[in-house]
Amino acid sequence: MMHPWGAIILDGAVVASDLHLGLELSLGLPMELHTKRILQRLQTLLKKYDANLLILAGDVKDDFGMSHIQPLRYFFREIFKDVDIVVTKGNHDNYIEAIIGDWADIVESYRYKEYIISHGHKEIDPEGKTLIIGNDHPIISFRTKTGGKRRYRAFLKFEDLIVMPSFNWLSPGNDVLRTFKYSSPNLKKKDINEAEVWVSDEEELYNFGKLGQLRLKLDELSPK
Repeated sequence: MMHPWGAIILDGAVVASDLHLGLELSLGLPMELHTKRILQRLQTLLKKYDANLLILAGDVKDDFGMSHIQPLRYFFREIFKDVDIVVTKGNHDNYIEAIIGDWADIVESYRYKEYIISHGHKEIDPEGKTLIIGNDHPIISFRTKTGGKRRYRAFLKFEDLIVMPSFNWLSPGNDVLRTFKYSSPNLKKKDINEAEVWVSDEEELYNFGKLGQLRLKLDELSPK
C-alpha cells in the first residue's frame, strides 16, 4: 500500500526512500525541521501498521562524505529502539557502514516476500517480483492562478515496478510532467508514458492516470 507521506506499507514492514538526512544542515536549518520530523513520521507509520521492520531504499545520507554524521547517528539510534532496520545502499551512502553499521543491515538489494527493494541507481534483476526503488524523486508541479507553482510528491507505478518519491520534503524533485530523462536503469527500460501517477497532498493519494495521457491533457490546457 502506498502512503501519502511517501512510504510503502507492506505486511510487517515500512519502506521509505531518499531520506537525505543532513540536508537541513546544508540549508542552515535545525534538525527539528527535518531529521526529527522524519523520525516521528516513520515511528508513527511503524506503530500504526504494527510493523517490525523498516526498509530504507537508499540515500539515507545527503552528503556524499562524512560531514553530517550527527543527524544520521541520532536518527538510527532512536529508530533502532523500535524495529529492525535494513538499508539498501544508495549512491549518496558512501561510508554508511562506518556511521550506522551497528544499527542496520546494509545491503545492495533486499527481497521481502513478493518484492525486491533497492535504491535504483543500479540495474536490478526483479526475478519475476515487483521491484520497489527510489532515486529519481518523482514530483509533479502545477502553476497557480497567481503565477506561482505548487509541487506534489508522486509515485510512479507499473505492473512490476514502483518508483517512490523522496521521503524528504525538502529535497528537490524531478517533475515527471516535464522531465524526460531518468537516472534509474530499470526505469529507463520502461515506457514512461505508461506509468500510473499517484499524487500526494500529504493527506490522500490521488490516481492521475497514465503519465502520457496526463501530459496530453496538460498540453491541451496550456495557453497557445
